[in-house]
Amino acid sequence: MRSLHTRFMLEFSPQLTALEALRRYRLPLPFADAHDYLCRTLQSIQLLSLYRIYFPEEYARSKKRPFPTDEEAYSPMETEFVELVDERLFPLHTEFMLYGSGPDERSIVIPVRSLGMDWWNVDYDDLSPGWRLILFLVGEMHGDDLTLHQPELRPGGDSPLRGLVWQNVEWDIFEERWKKAAQTLHPSVASVPLAVKMAYHDTENAFLDTTDEMPLEDCYWNREDMDFLITHYRQADTMIDQINELLEWLGADPEHLQAVLSLLKEDRRTWTTAKKG
Repeated sequence: MRSLHTRFMLEFSPQLTALEALRRYRLPLPFADAHDYLCRTLQSIQLLSLYRIYFPEEYARSKKRPFPTDEEAYSPMETEFVELVDERLFPLHTEFMLYGSGPDERSIVIPVRSLGMDWWNVDYDDLSPGWRLILFLVGEMHGDDLTLHQPELRPGGDSPLRGLVWQNVEWDIFEERWKKAAQTLHPSVASVPLAVKMAYHDTENAFLDTTDEMPLEDCYWNREDMDFLITHYRQADTMIDQINELLEWLGADPEHLQAVLSLLKEDRRTWTTAKKG
């Protein structure tokens, strides 16, 4: 594998004369310009180093130019790396980072694309059926509104969780209750507490607890933060699968939803007797 320093060479193309190519690498004279030049170069080296770590085969095969020109925020090779991260590791706002930034608008922050939903800013008509069902279940949507949009579910009234003070919920008991319910109702109902946490952005997951309105802004282009995001995205993917299994079961038969609502109503007192700690 070629080491990174082998990239530090002049690139020529049929469209460039030798003099034009050399001008691209002319060092700036004023201190401020030299400082900016070095910062940009170091940022490029950082991205390219990460490219070599996370995609060694693609890095070794790449023929793209590694460093940006004065007219670019990111070089073709940096762009290639960022697009690979978005495609294979975790979602990014690539359009904003790569194509919405000017030459002087590079950022050391990873532009993570959140998976959380700003549901309070979205009309019911624009929510997916799954999100409407989650919001009904946690008490943020009236039964009449759910009936209007998804009459086949026949909720028959509001969720027993509507108006609940969540600070008064003993979460250990709540979660254990649904683990036991999963043994008799359906395995997917063990994810009822997770649905609540997802609705209120309390999953402790970097992708699910952030939204476009409240983005993740403290992860930077370094290996530690990259590994953190890779792990959290895998966990988020698992959580979403669990929620989808629950929603599929609830939506398959109105009796399934009624069974969950009845259980919530029957034993609400058993998990609302202590403060959430």
